Amino acid sequence: MTIFLVGSEKISDDSLYKEAPLTWAEALKETIKTSNPEVIVENRTHSNHVLESYLNNSLIDQLSENDVVIIYFKRFDEKEIDFKGWYHYESQLKTTIAAIKEKEASLVLVSSIGDHYSPQNQIIKKISQEEALYFINLQEYDHFLTSYKEALVTDRNQEIARYIHMRLRPFLSKQALFDKYYYGACMYPELWSEEVVKADIQHMKKIGMNYARIGEFIWSSLEPEEGVYNLSFLEQIVSWYQEEEIDLVLCIPTPTPPIWMTANHPERCIHNKDGSVMSHGSRQHACTNNDYYRKKAYQLTREISKLIKKYDNVIGIQLDNEFKCHVDMCYCPSCHEKWRDWLKDEYNDINQLNVKWGTRIWSEEYLSFEQVPMPLATPFLHNSSLMNAFRRFTAESLNAFSNGLCHILRMETAVPITHNTAMGFNLLNEDLFHELDYVGFDTYAPAANHPAYTVNLDLWRNLKKNVNEFMLLETSTSHAGHIENYISPHPKRYLVTEIFAGFAAGLKAFTYWHFRGHRYGVEQPHSSVLTAWGEPGSGYDDVVESGQLIEKMRPYLEETVNKQATIGFIYSDDAKRHFNIESGGLYNYRGLVTDYYGSLVRKGLSVEVIQESADLSEFKLIIVPFIRHVSKELLENLQTFINKGGKVIFGPMTGDRNEELALHDNNGLGDLGEWLGLSQLLQFSVHHQPYLVNDESLDRLVTVFETPSDWERLWVAEDSRLVAAKKEEEKGSIIYLGALPQALNESSLWDTFVQKEIHPFDRDQSIITITDDLVKYRRESDTYIQLYLVNMTQENRVYDLNVAAWDVLANKEVGVGRHTLESYDYQILQIEK
Repeated sequence: MTIFLVGSEKISDDSLYKEAPLTWAEALKETIKTSNPEVIVENRTHSNHVLESYLNNSLIDQLSENDVVIIYFKRFDEKEIDFKGWYHYESQLKTTIAAIKEKEASLVLVSSIGDHYSPQNQIIKKISQEEALYFINLQEYDHFLTSYKEALVTDRNQEIARYIHMRLRPFLSKQALFDKYYYGACMYPELWSEEVVKADIQHMKKIGMNYARIGEFIWSSLEPEEGVYNLSFLEQIVSWYQEEEIDLVLCIPTPTPPIWMTANHPERCIHNKDGSVMSHGSRQHACTNNDYYRKKAYQLTREISKLIKKYDNVIGIQLDNEFKCHVDMCYCPSCHEKWRDWLKDEYNDINQLNVKWGTRIWSEEYLSFEQVPMPLATPFLHNSSLMNAFRRFTAESLNAFSNGLCHILRMETAVPITHNTAMGFNLLNEDLFHELDYVGFDTYAPAANHPAYTVNLDLWRNLKKNVNEFMLLETSTSHAGHIENYISPHPKRYLVTEIFAGFAAGLKAFTYWHFRGHRYGVEQPHSSVLTAWGEPGSGYDDVVESGQLIEKMRPYLEETVNKQATIGFIYSDDAKRHFNIESGGLYNYRGLVTDYYGSLVRKGLSVEVIQESADLSEFKLIIVPFIRHVSKELLENLQTFINKGGKVIFGPMTGDRNEELALHDNNGLGDLGEWLGLSQLLQFSVHHQPYLVNDESLDRLVTVFETPSDWERLWVAEDSRLVAAKKEEEKGSIIYLGALPQALNESSLWDTFVQKEIHPFDRDQSIITITDDLVKYRRESDTYIQLYLVNMTQENRVYDLNVAAWDVLANKEVGVGRHTLESYDYQILQIEK
């Protein structure tokens, strides 16, 4: 592999730093030479180079598939001699990117040091998002270096090289971030005596656990008075785990600021839509957009980062805890000020905003960005475009706070950073985790709906490009719960199936919330490994059995890798935001996704839940439901996929809104509809009146349409209107679904459709046939295939094996034919290649 450093890397003089003997490009070259001597680094940067310089020389011709091109241009302005305008710069950057992509080399864009709002950095960030490129925000990192003066170094270029080298880890190393499989629980040593904590550590080791997550709510113990830090308390706790060889994910405790943060300072708290103000006494009550809160959060993070590098048992860092778990939008003065700045950055000109939002309706027109309100109370509803923009602003602002925590940590440590997200929170996860090192998530899915568990595995494994390691950072031993919500426990041994499916799917950690139950607070009814008084908790026997199962699985997991399924299902946080705004009183995006996905998994299909920006090259079928805005980039990627022989199933509701959540003016489905040739599109609710296809009722919002004559009419409603149609292309094929049947798992119409249009694209169809609600994952080594089968239901299930296999856990042959897998049982079937 060769890394090409491309651009003009000269850094402007800064009196805060001593001039370095090496440019950062040369410093990076030397750093990589030490860490990865097998990698060739060619520094093609020059202070006078512009983008055309690289299109006009032989660089492009030298690129090969495994190479990496890092593009960085120093900040320049419109007075420079060779500068031809920002439109020309953006056009040339896109041309350069296209030429590099043609060679199948990897691309990394690096922002220039200087003003965040410079047109150059805005263009680079926008293109990196549009083109799904790896982006290193050097401008932000340098800003934090200069803002936190105790972090300043005498060699600025060396520090920049160290940071960029850290961010290039996915390209430089194929080695896993974690060399162990972790099994453990969240622990709260701040709540218990030293004697109890040490006894719990011994107990967790006895039942097979090797790690813990600690610290997410500990701020008041670390900074009891404003500016007075007590890190010795945390050091003592970490050392207890180190002495027993227990590894840790250490959290940054920003969701629970101490009382001094908000006492007499309501402006630092979240303000609700109705004007009420959150108060101290729970968590997430402070607004992450408040500048003082951010300052104190970053200072605390800085103190913790100094501690982390002292302890080699800290193997991961978790930021905060469940961003947006209890809160969503905020309407405080800080948010109002940042909202105006965001609008200026996003729309540039108020007239452009007015046009995109259609503000002549109801005389909403604005004369300046200062006049644009937050979506506070109105007699009816705000413009859907305004609500969409404000929700985007909220999520992007949260990501900016998270990015700042990362920058502070990386000044001191290279320990991998994550966050524990979840499908229920209103976030932009792909952008959030772009800055993080690996994915962490929480789920408390009920046993009665096991696809709600596996959809998390298949979603979060695929969130980050180049990194497929991920950790389950919270789940229950038996049931969740709090003082206003008692929840029934899992059936016995259901937890064991979660463990089996999780590690088969690629988990690197499985973590219970929590080890010892809480005596105080609000979550006393929640299950735990041990009760608050130290006896086995609900699900304890399954916890012990699960630890034993991991040890049985470990050698097989270490010898194989998870093999990507050939059916992809596109998930979008943008689509989730759109359904939060326009639900019709009927829809919840997470429920829509889980039900559709679950109907496939229950038929034995393996499905990857992927992002809109995902690489589609290894898939055979892509399912694109409920994506109301189909971006230009997504449409082009799907068109290329089809032209290469792939199949795409669109709908329901895919493409029926634009990026501002407005209707299209050219076709009911916009550019997607024009490309497909669909016309006469109408949408209507059938929620309270049956609308039948083959005597089956369709579900909620139905889209009917007409097609050109070369389409096959799949589903025709009782009134002769078309609901689903298919078109065969020269190589690939397309289906558009205007609706789904009600109760997918009981629908014969849906079962017939899945068996004909989806099932043939499953990678494992030649090996095994499953129609009876078994979960399947495929792992491979160089010489064999392993199918991990698990029955997560209360009934025995059957499957048909088309080739003979070896049951590695039972150490016996499994012949061709029908077999039964008992309730809450599992198998690893091995087939030689």
